[in-house]
Amino acid sequence: MDENDAAAGDIAELMFDTALLTSGWTVENPAQFADKIIKMMNLGLNLDADAAPEDEDVTLEEPKKEQPLVDEDHQEQHHTKDEL
Repeated sequence: MDENDAAAGDIAELMFDTALLTSGWTVENPAQFADKIIKMMNLGLNLDADAAPEDEDVTLEEPKKEQPLVDEDHQEQHHTKDEL
C-alpha cells in the first residue's frame, strides 16, 4: 500500500467518524479520532503527517486583580473619628 492509499483510507475513516459524531453517536476511540484530525491538519499545513507537537516551556502569569470601579460622584465619604 502506498502513501496515497493510506491517506485515502485515513480520510475515509475520518469522514465516517465525523458522520457518527454529527448524527449523535460516539466514536469508539476519541483519542484515535483526535490523532486523525491532527494528522490531517499536519498534511494540510505541509508538515510531516506523523510529527508530534514539540514541548514548549510556558510560564503562566497570575491574573491581575482588577480594581473595583467606583463612581466618584457617588462615592461615600469616610471620615476618621478625629475629623468629625
